[in-house]
Amino acid sequence: MKIVNPLLFFTLYSGLITAMKNQSYIELGVINSYSYVDGAQLDASGSIVTSFQSSLKLANIDISGYGNDGGTYFTDLMMQIAVKMINENPYILPNTTVILRRFNDMDPTRHISNNVSTVTTGFATITAMEIGKQKDLFGLVSAEYSSVLNYVGELTSVYKIPTCGLSQLSPRFSDKNLYPYFFRMISGMTGSRGLGNNYVKLFRSWNVNRVGIIVQQDVTYSYLGTYLLLIPFIHRLQSGDRHEKGVFNEWDSVTSRMQWSNRAQSSRHCMDRNMSKNSRYALHCYPGESRFRI
Repeated sequence: MKIVNPLLFFTLYSGLITAMKNQSYIELGVINSYSYVDGAQLDASGSIVTSFQSSLKLANIDISGYGNDGGTYFTDLMMQIAVKMINENPYILPNTTVILRRFNDMDPTRHISNNVSTVTTGFATITAMEIGKQKDLFGLVSAEYSSVLNYVGELTSVYKIPTCGLSQLSPRFSDKNLYPYFFRMISGMTGSRGLGNNYVKLFRSWNVNRVGIIVQQDVTYSYLGTYLLLIPFIHRLQSGDRHEKGVFNEWDSVTSRMQWSNRAQSSRHCMDRNMSKNSRYALHCYPGESRFRI
């Protein structure tokens, strides 16, 4: 399948709408793993991106969806397009120019692999403190892992900076006492409107009554999302919800825990456990590369 470079759209769109918006400016921040992108230059602290090169070759970027460089790069392109559309439209924020500010949440001195998600929490907290010093920042867009945003989101709430999450599914961010200034574009794994309901409908359509649930125990989204929301939702169906009564009376959840530090052995254990329970379907609650080992 041929992949179309999003820069093509970015180039074609430029010049379609013009607007004079130089009277004032505000800054929109985006925090992501910029230290993984070759086209990003960082300041001495490593937290602030001083320059970003948009015209990178796709051959040099991991576009599989599991690499930090690809996710960061394409998210930035989307942010550029959005800001450009706002700045060229006289009816959105009239007389005001939006400037994009970039912040890096990944410690540039601790690159282990392109898929690392759990070693950057401390550094991201330092970056969040740098964000709090920005006087013209009116909002922040976060494409971080849930485990990273855990502390960053609390700090940006202390600084009263509205933060929009793009990809965080952890249920903890629904607690407005801890994250009053955080909101997200996806519902998370919450109640009947979350992912649990989608899985239930899918398995029901396939007439499935036994499913194995594999949990990544050292990943926040996987561990909390499964144990706090997905499994309780299934149990409610077992007890006879008035809309789904009798659908999953025979549901049996086979829960296995996988460790990122020992993926090969953990994957073997999870597969053997599912087979021993006669579970033909497995729900892997972590969108990482380890799922391909099962």
